[in-house]
This record gives sequence, structure tokens and C-alpha cells, in this order.
Amino acid sequence: MFKFLALLLLLGVFGFLILGVFLGRVIRFFGSTDRRKANNNNSANNSNSNSTKETQKKFSKNEGEYISYEEVKDDE
Repeated sequence: MFKFLALLLLLGVFGFLILGVFLGRVIRFFGSTDRRKANNNNSANNSNSNSTKETQKKFSKNEGEYISYEEVKDDE
């Protein structure tokens, strides 16, 4: 009897969580589009302002070039 009630409770909890997830997705899908547009505009503005403030790093000619261990060992 208690095993059956525990199993029923467990199934009820999982069912509630699954229905909650689906309900949340439906609410988000039919939610206001104004908020989505505002978020997209804010993220676009932030990325544009960040890219203009930062200066690009100047790489040296040999940066990223593979140097064998023996060459480094001989130099020292």
C-alpha cells in the first residue's frame, strides 16, 4: 500500500515538473514580443559599444609560430 502511494507520489511530482516546463515554454512563446525586441536591441548596442572602445591587439610577426623544444633549449 505504501509502495503504491510512494510510486503514485513520485509519478505525480515528475508529471507536475514536466507539465510546468511545457507551460513555461508556452508562456514564453506567447509572451510579449516588445521585451524580446528590447533585449535584442540592448545586446546589439552593448556589442557595438564594446567593439568601438577596445583597440585591437597588434601581433608580432612570429607570434603563434611553432618553435621546437630543441631550439628553445639551445638558446638558453
